[in-house]
Amino acid sequence: MAATRAPVMRERTASCFPLKESSMVSSRSYYGCRRRLMAASFAFCSLGATAVSAQVCTLGSALADVCLIHEYSAPDAYGDNTFVGVNSGNFTMSPSGGEPHWASENTAVGRNAFALNAIGGQNTALGANALWGNSTGFNNTALGYVALASNVHGGDNVAVGHSSMYRNLTGSWNVAIGLQSLYHNTTGVNNVAVGRDAVFSNTTGDWNTGVGVDAIPGGETGAGNTGVGGESGYTENPVNQNVSGSFNTWLGYQAGPGSPAQHDGVIGIGYRAKTTKDWQAVFGSPRISETLLFGNVGINMEDPSATLVVNGDAMNTTGVWDVFSDRRLKQDIAEYDEGLDTVLQLRPVTFRYNGLEGLPSGEQQLQVGLVAQDVEQIVPHMISTRAGRDLDEVKVMSPQALPYMLINAVRELEARVAGLERELAEARAEAAAAAQ
Repeated sequence: MAATRAPVMRERTASCFPLKESSMVSSRSYYGCRRRLMAASFAFCSLGATAVSAQVCTLGSALADVCLIHEYSAPDAYGDNTFVGVNSGNFTMSPSGGEPHWASENTAVGRNAFALNAIGGQNTALGANALWGNSTGFNNTALGYVALASNVHGGDNVAVGHSSMYRNLTGSWNVAIGLQSLYHNTTGVNNVAVGRDAVFSNTTGDWNTGVGVDAIPGGETGAGNTGVGGESGYTENPVNQNVSGSFNTWLGYQAGPGSPAQHDGVIGIGYRAKTTKDWQAVFGSPRISETLLFGNVGINMEDPSATLVVNGDAMNTTGVWDVFSDRRLKQDIAEYDEGLDTVLQLRPVTFRYNGLEGLPSGEQQLQVGLVAQDVEQIVPHMISTRAGRDLDEVKVMSPQALPYMLINAVRELEARVAGLERELAEARAEAAAAAQ
């Protein structure tokens, strides 16, 4: 077997020409010079203390790019700025008498990236025109073409994706991930947008969270909104976009406002779950025939202690409240005999609630009812005890037996009336016979 011969590496070295000396002794520039080594790559020629502009690196008669890699330290600053790309970075930035970490520790990669920075520090810009207009913003991360391009003073932002947070000016502490996410944000703070065009129209709103393609598409000034799912917070009529509504929660594809759309405090869960007014909750859509909810539900009260607790009035129109009564569903069937005697012992009272256990207090409608402790002495099976929120335990009454007591009471009264009618008829007959 013939011996293998190592290939001969032939190299053609380029020359780099500084055109002008510079007083900026803390800066260094490197220029990409093509050479032939296995594959085309870059060799870097250090120019020492030379000008950082108008340098040309040539390869034969061909011109290469200008100013590819720079390391720059502003006067009186920590320095450690790294700029890669044509016109990336700003070589006139300075802490201007401020802290030494100003105008320091910035990294910019891409044409015109971070081009206008004045004193901002600890920023990272990756992509053409990323963080282009930054002046005094600190701790920003921009990844993608024109990401955070308009930012001037905003800080602590993360923008990942083409045009993400493109119009941001002073907004801070925002996170935008996805094409054009948080695109129109200018001064809004603490927003999170994940997905293409997520929270796209927000301008000044704060504390919004949109996850999904086009999540919360119409919000401009609203605050504290949460949309999870594609087009969550969406409405079919563009005129009715939720522009200024706040504290809303939408979960699911196209879960969002109905008409009008400027709602506050709504909850919409499920495909096209539409809300129609403030502080409303809608679960599912007209297309859903069954909705399952687990746990306790409190209406107009906090921390309910039963499956459903309603603090206030309940109304219906033509509906009824049905219970399962089929004999085939029951066992241990026995006669229930409590009736008139029991009813006569019960003592109805009028009252108002005192505010404990989340119930209303102050001015309120006069209530009519029974006192559980009194009923317990007469009909103990109607009373049960639950753990309380303000009290250790609370006695509650199930009035289910009352209608059946009344049925028995009526039957007893009917029997008494029938007996009295018989006695009266007999007395009349005797009186008539005696008169003859």
